[in-house]
Amino acid sequence: MLRNTGLDDDRSRIPAIEDRRSGTPRLRDMSDELFSSDSRLQLQEHRIQTLSQQVVDTRAELEKTRLDLVHWEADLDEFNRGEHPIQLQRGDPDHDKIVKITGEEINANVERRQAHMQTLRAQDAELSQQLAIEQGRWSDFNARLDALDASLPTVRR
Repeated sequence: MLRNTGLDDDRSRIPAIEDRRSGTPRLRDMSDELFSSDSRLQLQEHRIQTLSQQVVDTRAELEKTRLDLVHWEADLDEFNRGEHPIQLQRGDPDHDKIVKITGEEINANVERRQAHMQTLRAQDAELSQQLAIEQGRWSDFNARLDALDASLPTVRR
């Protein structure tokens, strides 16, 4: 997961650039571009943080659903072996009907969780792809800022 976005490194350039603002019009334009870039950096950082959190949340839900599915699959296996507690209870005149309904409910629960896991896996893949794209944009943007910063003349203090 992306935690250190490097925004602090980019913001540390701003005081040195502020010193350059009083220079030539070209320097002022470049400096203004860097300052407007700060808001874009913040927006990009927010996008990355949001997507990162969505990936974490999706994976947590996926794990919870997986564990729930394991439970229901164990119930189904037990039912298929004829060892489910509901199957072992005799004496009720509607026993066969109750067993049939229980088996259908267990199957439906397994199928719902399997479908939910498939949906969550697709969501995780989509979010991970979006996160990689945003991280690529972040890197490209930082490279452009580095190039712009490098093109500014050095200011002596």
